[in-house]
Amino acid sequence: MSDYTNYKQGGSEPVSGDIVQMAVGEYTQSGHLKTNSTSKASGVIQVSITPRFSDSTIRIRFISNMAYGRSGGRLMCSLYRMESGGTSGYVVYDTRSGENKYGWTYNNQDAWGGDSAIWYDQPNTTNQLTYVPYFNVYTGGQSDSYFLHYNMPAFLQLSEIKA
Repeated sequence: MSDYTNYKQGGSEPVSGDIVQMAVGEYTQSGHLKTNSTSKASGVIQVSITPRFSDSTIRIRFISNMAYGRSGGRLMCSLYRMESGGTSGYVVYDTRSGENKYGWTYNNQDAWGGDSAIWYDQPNTTNQLTYVPYFNVYTGGQSDSYFLHYNMPAFLQLSEIKA
């Protein structure tokens, strides 16, 4: 976790649009993270941040350096938020359209490649927040889709942005 001491206006306190703090997590494992199930599975990597300001926006950036989505099953990646002392297990999504409209990435290339997404969350709290990606396939029973290739890293980066 890093806190900034000099902001874009040169002051010691952040103004609107400044990055207040960042937290980054990296995960690598010796085996594949894969599924052929429509049930969501944890992407294992998780990162926490405690916002300094209740009106801040949290920018969440996810990168998997090597994923594989099958055209028959379609790999999907969603983002979950857990709040200390608040609502846990909340899926970050566009509330006007539902989880399967804007809250996920979609990979059906039938090829290995990177997968990434950026989410913006406005949790309205200064409680600790923990974010974790989950993955599943859209259509179950097909061949495996891979969230992460063995020995390849995945990253989750959180940035608190002052409102």
